[in-house]
Amino acid sequence: MNKKKIPAANIGTSSIITIFVILCMVAFSMLSYMNAKKDADFNNQLMLQNDDYYAASSAAYQQIADIDETLQEAYLAGSLDDLDPIYQISVPVDDKHTLEVELTVRTPDQDNGALYTITRFQEVSTQTWESDDSLNLIQIP
Repeated sequence: MNKKKIPAANIGTSSIITIFVILCMVAFSMLSYMNAKKDADFNNQLMLQNDDYYAASSAAYQQIADIDETLQEAYLAGSLDDLDPIYQISVPVDDKHTLEVELTVRTPDQDNGALYTITRFQEVSTQTWESDDSLNLIQIP
């Protein structure tokens, strides 16, 4: 009359562990999906910003080429000193940024035959910055 008793603690333990593992896998897969989606959205936004910047840069270089042609004609005519010594170009990148370029006219030398030097090629924010120095930690009535 020796009956083997099955311990009650082992009944369904493997099913509970399987359900727990499946829930963990679902949770981690959702976290991975949300992280990948956030990264993809950020990369798309960065790609659009880069496209806007390079389009503005191309337009600025086209204007620089026009100025270079004008300077070449003036140099060959001997009237380079009659032109403006500084040329400023401003090309909008988007509604928040502008690409600003500054050229300084110079006479060519033996080593470098350029008639100008690019002294500034910078993307500048067109929005005004407003500081928020308030720090409300506790609302006291």
